[in-house]
Amino acid sequence: MMNTNNTIIFDVDSESFQQKVIQASHEHVIVVDFWAAWCGPCKMLGPVLEKVVASFGGRVRLAKVDVDRNRELAIRLNVQSIPTVKIVSKGAIVDEFVGALPEHEITAILNAIAGGEHDDMLRQAEAYEAAGSLSKAEKLYTSILNEEPENSIARVGLARTLLKNGSVDRAAEILSGIGEYDERYEEAKTLLESLDFIKVCHSSGDSGTWREKITKNPGDLDALYSLGCCYAAEKQYENALETFLSIVRRNSGYGEGKARKAMLTLFLMLGQDSELTVRYRELLARALF
Repeated sequence: MMNTNNTIIFDVDSESFQQKVIQASHEHVIVVDFWAAWCGPCKMLGPVLEKVVASFGGRVRLAKVDVDRNRELAIRLNVQSIPTVKIVSKGAIVDEFVGALPEHEITAILNAIAGGEHDDMLRQAEAYEAAGSLSKAEKLYTSILNEEPENSIARVGLARTLLKNGSVDRAAEILSGIGEYDERYEEAKTLLESLDFIKVCHSSGDSGTWREKITKNPGDLDALYSLGCCYAAEKQYENALETFLSIVRRNSGYGEGKARKAMLTLFLMLGQDSELTVRYRELLARALF
């Protein structure tokens, strides 16, 4: 393993550990990598650690400890196998792991400890979004992503803002780029599932249009389904579930069972333990059986 000596990535030993790690951790988060030249997994983990640490722009630093040369230090810090990584902040070990973790997991661990570079901007963007200042929120989220394209918090925030502005296709494109191992994947997946409701709702009008059609023809299941989608898009989840359930009761096979499928999607969005999910899952079962 190559020795690196600079302010971000550097070697430490028993004599320099107190100064370069413990004392320095009051200014920066220090990742301590216990490794050895003969250790295969260490050779795999080393470059990943260096890449992740470098991505924090100096807020996180990497200290490398060669256990063959620093056995006493390794024993003192209870290193029983390698690679072992200990993360030090404010003078204390705050987290640790053994083995070669993937890049996204290490990034998530350090994000939780060191915070993201754009945390203040994210908080401001979320405040704008909550206040309904969508154009300001969109600009801030976009600015963050221009500097940090893989920031999934900003990606989800931008997608939410775009959905509120009606930019469904662009929101879908942004959400589709969030991988299944990302900590924001489930949130992105839920938003993606809600896009179908929005598309159907706005396919030929809005909730008012569909209500008018149902008033003229109460048996129009297409209009009823679209109205249910509008309710779901507007987060009127109980009205949406009740509307889809009414379709199932009239014709469970309508549209190859798409009203039932819509209810199942809403159950996922709401969570399996949600009061609405529990209640309407039972009502759906009664309607079907």
